[in-house]
Amino acid sequence: MQCDQCGYVMQPFETACPRCVQRAAKPCGSCGKPGVAGTCAECGHSICADCEVKDGNKQLCLVCAPANLAAARSAEARELGAERPLPGHAGLWGQVRRAWVFMREALTMAFRDKDLLLPPIFSVIASVVFLVAAVLILNALGLWDQLGNEEEGTNATEIAIALITGFIFYSISYFFTGMTVHLINVHLRGRDAQLGTAFADALKNLPALLLLAGASAIVSVLTSRKRREGGMSAGDMVGGAIQRLWTVVVYLLLPIIMLEDAPFFKAFGRAKEIHSSNLVPIAIGEIGVLLVNRIIGFVAILLAIAGVVGLSVVGGTIALIPALIVAGIWIALVMAYTNFVRTAYYTCLYLWAVERAAAADDAAVPKPLAAAMAA
Repeated sequence: MQCDQCGYVMQPFETACPRCVQRAAKPCGSCGKPGVAGTCAECGHSICADCEVKDGNKQLCLVCAPANLAAARSAEARELGAERPLPGHAGLWGQVRRAWVFMREALTMAFRDKDLLLPPIFSVIASVVFLVAAVLILNALGLWDQLGNEEEGTNATEIAIALITGFIFYSISYFFTGMTVHLINVHLRGRDAQLGTAFADALKNLPALLLLAGASAIVSVLTSRKRREGGMSAGDMVGGAIQRLWTVVVYLLLPIIMLEDAPFFKAFGRAKEIHSSNLVPIAIGEIGVLLVNRIIGFVAILLAIAGVVGLSVVGGTIALIPALIVAGIWIALVMAYTNFVRTAYYTCLYLWAVERAAAADDAAVPKPLAAAMAA
C-alpha cells in the first residue's frame, strides 16, 4: 500500500504512514511551527507549507528563495490566513544553536575583512590600560583602600570615583563599538570597510556616545548599590536584572546613534518605534548570544589557566611571566571576538528591523542573521 501524500510504500503492519507522522511533528527550520512540507534545496533545512517557495522544480525556504518569489509566497500565505511566527520561536536550545551559527557567520565576516575585528581589540587594550592607570592613580592618592570598604559605607568620594571611572570606561567601549557598528554596516552593504571613515563617524556621534556612557555609569553605580544593600537576595536580583536590561538597551541604541546620526534622546524614541514588533526575537536572540559568549569565555579561561600551569610546570618560574602574558593576550582576543559577535548581532537586528518597518514580511534579512534563522 502506498501513501497518497508522500508516496511511501507502507508495510502490512503499518496503519499510518511513518514518514507523514514524522513530518507532522517535526518543527519548521525557518519559523519553528510543527509540520514539514519538504526540505530547502539550498540550505537543507526542513520547511513548512507556509515557508515553502517553489522555484521551478526546487523547494526553497524564504531565506534562500529569490526576493520576488519569497515576497509573493508571503503575500499568498497572508491571504490564506496563515500567520507565520517571527523567526526566533524555536525554544532556548534552538536559539543557542542559532547563536552558534551566527558566531560562525560573524567569524567568516571577520576573516573576509580583518578591519572588523580591530576596533574590539583596540577597545579591550584601551580599557585594560585605563583600568591599570586608574588603579595606580587611586593607589598613589591613597583612595584605593577606601573603595569597597563596607565598614565605612558608601561616601560621596567613592560615588564620584565610581562615576568618573565608569564614564571613562564606557566612553572607550562605546566609541570603539560605534566604529564596529559602522564597519559591519558598510561590509554588509558590499563596500570596503575603512577604519579612518569609521573613526570619523564615531567622532561625529561622540556627544551621543558620551551621554550614553554617562547614563551607563549612573546605572552601574545605582545597581551596584542595590546589590550591596540587598546582598545575595532581592536587591542582588533586581540590580542584576536592571544591569542586564540596560546592556540590551545600549546595544539597541548604538546602531541607531551611529547609522542614523541620532542624538541621544531621539535614539530612545527611534528604538521603541522600529523594535516594537520585534521584542521577542530580540529577547530570545540575546539569551542565545549571551549563553554562547559565556561558554566561549569560560572555555578560553580554562585553556589559559591550563596553558599557564603547563608552561610553569615545564619551564619553572622563568616561564611563568611569559605564560601569563600569552594567556592575557589570548583572553583579550577572545573578549574582543565575543564583543564583536554581540555588536554584529544587534547591528544585523537593527538593519532587519528597519527593513521590516518598511516592507513587513518582505524585508531582506542580513546574511549572518538569515543563516542563523535558517539553522
